[in-house]
Amino acid sequence: MARRPLSVALVAWMVAGCVSAPPTSALPLAYSGRLAVRAAASASRAATAFSARFELSGNATHGRLQLFSPLGTTLADALWNPSGVVLRSGEHLQVFDTLDDMALSALGQPIPLAALWDWLEGRPHASTPALPIHAPTGFEQWGWRIDTSSLQDAGLLQASQDTPAGITTLRIRLDR
Repeated sequence: MARRPLSVALVAWMVAGCVSAPPTSALPLAYSGRLAVRAAASASRAATAFSARFELSGNATHGRLQLFSPLGTTLADALWNPSGVVLRSGEHLQVFDTLDDMALSALGQPIPLAALWDWLEGRPHASTPALPIHAPTGFEQWGWRIDTSSLQDAGLLQASQDTPAGITTLRIRLDR
């Protein structure tokens, strides 16, 4: 008789294991490397360029982006969650509604930061359709042409966007 409760418990445990949700691969990802943003001059804006070391962790919903000078000084530290984004730059603290708003303020250009995790994995962001491009390898999304041809071998992601305001380029080289 003592075996029956044990066998019932064992069967229940095995069945529960079969219907449990599979482990998610949505674990927060972390990246570090160098980031460069350049905007060409146009009739409506002056040329701008920005580069920094970076550390990006979390995901598009909850995360952190830190930017560092070549000497290691923290230039900007952004934390976000569904409630918004907090950006600390030196002694200044700013609050933004979205990552896009914060990117415009911190980087000087509207970089789609929420897509970076996907782009750095060599795929389009799931929220918006993308068109494949074959020159050399990559895709187009939100008007950005994302070149992933050197991502696997050299850890290099290059993206460019041509708008009426001019061409903006984003270049990320990941640490290996």
